[in-house]
Amino acid sequence: MSTMLKSAYLAILESSPNQLGAVLAANTPSTTGRCAWEALDITTATIYYDGITTYVMPRFDDLPLDTIREIIGHQVLTKADLCNLRRVSKNFGGLINPTLFATLSLDSKDITRDTPDFLKCQEIITALADSSTTIFAHTRQLKFDASRIYSTKETEIEGISRVQRLVVERIHDAVSSLQSLQLMNFYVSVYYPERLTTNIISALGTLASFEGFDNLTLNENPPSSSFSLQFLSNLTIFRMSWEGRADVVVSDIASLLARCPQLSELYLSNNSSSLQELFAKVMETEGTWKLKELQLHGVDVSPDAMRAQARLFKHLTCLEIRNNSSLTAATDFGTICDILQQEQGVLLKSVSTDYPEDPLLLSYLCSHSGLTKLCFDSGKKLQPPDAADSGIYMEILERHLETLEHLQLHAGPLWTNIVTEMGLLKCQRLRTLRVDMTLSWEQLLTKKKAILVGISLSLLNIRTD
Repeated sequence: MSTMLKSAYLAILESSPNQLGAVLAANTPSTTGRCAWEALDITTATIYYDGITTYVMPRFDDLPLDTIREIIGHQVLTKADLCNLRRVSKNFGGLINPTLFATLSLDSKDITRDTPDFLKCQEIITALADSSTTIFAHTRQLKFDASRIYSTKETEIEGISRVQRLVVERIHDAVSSLQSLQLMNFYVSVYYPERLTTNIISALGTLASFEGFDNLTLNENPPSSSFSLQFLSNLTIFRMSWEGRADVVVSDIASLLARCPQLSELYLSNNSSSLQELFAKVMETEGTWKLKELQLHGVDVSPDAMRAQARLFKHLTCLEIRNNSSLTAATDFGTICDILQQEQGVLLKSVSTDYPEDPLLLSYLCSHSGLTKLCFDSGKKLQPPDAADSGIYMEILERHLETLEHLQLHAGPLWTNIVTEMGLLKCQRLRTLRVDMTLSWEQLLTKKKAILVGISLSLLNIRTD
């Protein structure tokens, strides 16, 4: 298929996802009263594009598979569109299922609806465990939250105890059947029976395709002593948050990290653990870790601990440290960046901190160019830079103007001047901008216009106090 024809299809989708079916139907007399998508099964169709150029296209399902997949994956098509399209034929179903069912959500939160979600969860889990469906053969992400199922009593919803037993007993087989599963969002509720969490994690350990957790949240304080990650290894993504002090969990995470030499993304959120503890067993291994993104929230991250484990972060490109529980947190980030640069030659492309006044950090950011993300979080009530300090912030932004894609700033009056005076006109790659300001609504409207001069952003988030 020529590039021109392919572009015409996509252009029609861009203008209206239903226009393609409508145009085809108009050119097929026998399609009166039928679903517009059924009109795709025709020999030829004349499509008039923008009122000037006429394209004669082949039958839709005769297009190359990669072209059909690109059209199916186009963002203007809604889930309802895809559901309708997959009903046209088995061929279309086979092409659309991988997109439509790429993510499976087993979420029981809305059990008060007329058709409670816990029934849907039960049906899907049963079908997967019995291997009676193939529509999830290409599912790559699983979202699981059964907290409402297990926090509900039989006196509140009749039959809920039967569902509770079924989920525990069949969840291992259900998860094990997802042979293409790569990521999981797993909310571990305090209401879960111990077997449920164990069965899910042990099932993940049987999947060669599984890459890790996009979000693993333990809603127990402290976490249950029965929680274990021992079934898992060779993950590439691990994002976990938990509350309270639990030595068994810290030890479990430390052991897991040592079993994941190819780990590339790591997020840990806990206010009762330290970097030294969490990475202790990794340090006992040989070789260099492949970690690229490290995000630590609430963890005690001291420069001494980072220096002792610096060899693990040779490939680091993204560093985020927030709510550092170290006693010297206000200046630790800059010292850590300096350690990584001096000892491992690391020049970060993404920096996120809630201590933007750190002088060593500011010096580090002025020492090189190439940042794609800079986040000066205002989680703490920060003071805007005074006139004497504003020059260094201007220098930082000028250093990275050509590469910045994401920018978050705390903007007091002088910050606002810095942003608006530059106009961010040179930030041609900037896609997201968040500015925390103390402004009146009248001032906000004026400043917003000034900030946006010459920039095309997909997201602008300006928060006022």
